[in-house]
Amino acid sequence: MRFRPHSLSLIILLCMSLGSCKLADIYSDVPSSKDDQKIEELITSIEETYGGWENWNALTSVRVKGSDEWPTWHWRLLVNPWKERKVDFQLDWQPLKDNVRIELLSGKQSGEIHGVQQWVTYEIADDSAIFKKNRAIEFHLPTQVYFYEFPFRIREANAFAYGGTTEIEGKIYDRMMMSWNTLDPQRELDQYLLFINQETSQVEYLQFTVRDQGKFPTATAHYTDFRKVGDFTLPHTVTLFFQNEPPGKSIGHILSVESYEFNLGVPESYFLPDATLSEAK
Repeated sequence: MRFRPHSLSLIILLCMSLGSCKLADIYSDVPSSKDDQKIEELITSIEETYGGWENWNALTSVRVKGSDEWPTWHWRLLVNPWKERKVDFQLDWQPLKDNVRIELLSGKQSGEIHGVQQWVTYEIADDSAIFKKNRAIEFHLPTQVYFYEFPFRIREANAFAYGGTTEIEGKIYDRMMMSWNTLDPQRELDQYLLFINQETSQVEYLQFTVRDQGKFPTATAHYTDFRKVGDFTLPHTVTLFFQNEPPGKSIGHILSVESYEFNLGVPESYFLPDATLSEAK
């Protein structure tokens, strides 16, 4: 997530409370092994468990209806892109791409439509797209999509290591590190640490850095309520704990899914209102 001016003072206070603003390294206490065979087995098992990369890639579009809730006041002030604590939404996107749009279905902003086309933000007014910079939307929408389709995007990374096993609340998890180019802390690229349930091959916890917010922020996503949806097995609740390791303590953000829908039958212009416009991430 990117800084907003009104949040700067709180960011500084939070940084001071943590003792430093050094580059966070979520792998510092995790033993690592470059076990390529184990890593490939884990990735393949995850993809198969969730329904298969090929099946997900074959989809033309995905729709999620649900709610977006920020129960903790300071995280609400820092990073909530909406005007209220909880909103209902309809989120549509093209799988494995950076084209996404959201319609808010409740509260003061009900009826608003915001979108991101290849990292360029816009809003819909009178059925027309108005392109203008919105840093909160630029971060929030692609990130929310990434949470939902993360199991199918693991192979986009190119740096992996096996982190051994750990026990959380009576369950045994394989840990796997993933990033880009190197597993060492990088200013622009995030680190991810997957906690894979050995019995189900589901990624139940995902710990990660948030470099778009600065050097030190980290978070943990807890995936629960897995259900069969067509060919796929997908989580219906994503609970986020900021500056917490698994299993997490203080809840900062909850994404609840009411329904998934696939292949919406919308034209490409629905996601690409200006096919000539693009911006590299």
